[in-house]
Amino acid sequence: MKGRGFTLIELLVSMSIFAVMSALVMVNFRVGERSDELRLGAQIYGSLVRDAESRAASGVIVCLCLSGEPTGPICTAARTCPAGGAPADVVPRGGYGVHLGPGDQAAVLFADLDASRLLNAGEELITEKFSASGGVRVMVGGGDIVFVPPRPDVWINGAQAAQEFSVTLEQLLNNTRREVRYNRISRRIEDQPL
Repeated sequence: MKGRGFTLIELLVSMSIFAVMSALVMVNFRVGERSDELRLGAQIYGSLVRDAESRAASGVIVCLCLSGEPTGPICTAARTCPAGGAPADVVPRGGYGVHLGPGDQAAVLFADLDASRLLNAGEELITEKFSASGGVRVMVGGGDIVFVPPRPDVWINGAQAAQEFSVTLEQLLNNTRREVRYNRISRRIEDQPL
């Protein structure tokens, strides 16, 4: 009488089919996770641009260490001035901006203290990485976008002539890209895959 169970060959074939299918699912999961990481990086950059714009529009103050000069370094978190001077709350003369450049893995929100319309040393407020793993970087574009109160006026790379500010972010592990554009006239941020 023949048993009704599975043979060893049938069990091995089923287990190998299951192993191959599991591997394919894991590969797809990783690709989707990296795609989400890139999309999140684009959203982080867009939110920093909106943050700079709203800070300039609402006249958000920043603590500066003043010692006879119209600008000074930014105070520490405890509102102390390590190099001397007295802490004073002021609206930055040049407004607020966001800086990033080719190869950067983070964007910097800054207070334009000297009204140069560009990031200079000591003006950094917040640095946000595009991804926790460091796998997203700026591939093309970048520079500085600055919002000058009270309207706020938009300055792109130190000038008002540019119509659009564009940056392409790249996920290093699977070479996918997203372009984020800010239009100076419409003030819209568009984010699309490439």
